[in-house]
Amino acid sequence: MLRALTHKVSPKIAECELTFVQRSKIDYDLAACQHDDYEAALTRLGVAVKSLSENATFPDSCFVEDTAIVVDELAVICSMGVSSRRGETLESWNLLATRLHRCSLKEACTSSLPAPQ
Repeated sequence: MLRALTHKVSPKIAECELTFVQRSKIDYDLAACQHDDYEAALTRLGVAVKSLSENATFPDSCFVEDTAIVVDELAVICSMGVSSRRGETLESWNLLATRLHRCSLKEACTSSLPAPQ
């Protein structure tokens, strides 16, 4: 059975990190409704959805896919590129610890990667 980790939209989503677009108003209620629809679509497709909510203080926490890469029984816990997101990985680490082998990308690794061409 396919499994998906999701994370509820943070009430602080309007403070999220932006890199490529200008800041505009984010409608929290609309974002939360869209995210609920996303979880419902996954469930309709037969995916077992585990919805997390422990990281509500992190504005970007609904992007839980950024915190870990999971392949078979290995989880690679990522180092978040911006300091405001680094605390998000602890929840993924703890949750995945019960099921998978884990390794962590340390902050030093991110600075040594070559820039994309």
